[in-house]
Amino acid sequence: MPPARVDPARPLLLGADLEPLRECVRAAAEEVLAQFPTVGDRETQAVVDGWVDQLADLLREIDATATELALRVPS
Repeated sequence: MPPARVDPARPLLLGADLEPLRECVRAAAEEVLAQFPTVGDRETQAVVDGWVDQLADLLREIDATATELALRVPS
């Protein structure tokens, strides 16, 4: 079976859609870090801090990956 035909405008749409994603995850990472909760218990706080850091790192990685992809997609 031959490969499906790809609309040449489709990659351009993907590139345009990546910018709002990048802005959203960048802002979300900063917002997560700004809302660092304090729970009082030291052990619980360490777990919460770890989860918040992981979430911020994940959002930053999504931003970085979207940025790399945007550079590869023709605009």
